[in-house]
Amino acid sequence: MILELNGLPGCGKTTVKQEIAAENKDITVIGVAEFRGKNLSGFSKLLLIISRFFIQFLPKNFGFYRKCRRLFSNPSAARYGTSSFYEDTISIMYMVYLFHSYRKFKGSYLLTDEGILQSLASVCTEKNVSLPALEAVTEQLAALNNSIMLVHCDCNTEESYRRINARNRNDSAIDKLKGEELTAYLCSYEQQLKVLREKIFKHYISMNIDMCQTVGSQVTLIMERIKK
Repeated sequence: MILELNGLPGCGKTTVKQEIAAENKDITVIGVAEFRGKNLSGFSKLLLIISRFFIQFLPKNFGFYRKCRRLFSNPSAARYGTSSFYEDTISIMYMVYLFHSYRKFKGSYLLTDEGILQSLASVCTEKNVSLPALEAVTEQLAALNNSIMLVHCDCNTEESYRRINARNRNDSAIDKLKGEELTAYLCSYEQQLKVLREKIFKHYISMNIDMCQTVGSQVTLIMERIKK
């Protein structure tokens, strides 16, 4: 089974993923850090970057790549400074990396804090995405043999705003947004998540966790659910 943590930026998805991974060595984790090869350097990191580029064009991934490319070709709906040709290209590479990982995974559980739902929410926040384009992506995802469970990480926009400012990072486009621009982005993102959950991913297995609880409580709830 594949578990996707989804929720507002800054709500604590990565912290939960890391805690689950630390306590459960049999669970495979993937995400932006793994995509970027955060713990690699030099030649090893260069090889990883090259492989991320070429897996888009593998025969079993190319159809999904084309659907993602079509999705990102839609015009921008709003400019928050988080979308550009470079960012779109990296986002497509990341979505294909997810699809490839989902397709190839043969273990018991694969956990990500930035899955397909999360990626689609980011695209929909920035662009005028059509329903057929969204469905084309998710239909190919649904055709995979591995089942997907969505873990909805509930956190309001005010708390998400506070946590983004408190973490004081600068490694993503969202971290560069400030004040009213960040508030507007989070409100739009929240709406897109709601629509995707209710209209596109409504048939997926799902559960909700309160991100204002302790991380230990959140992890316990998730582990109890997947053991069932």
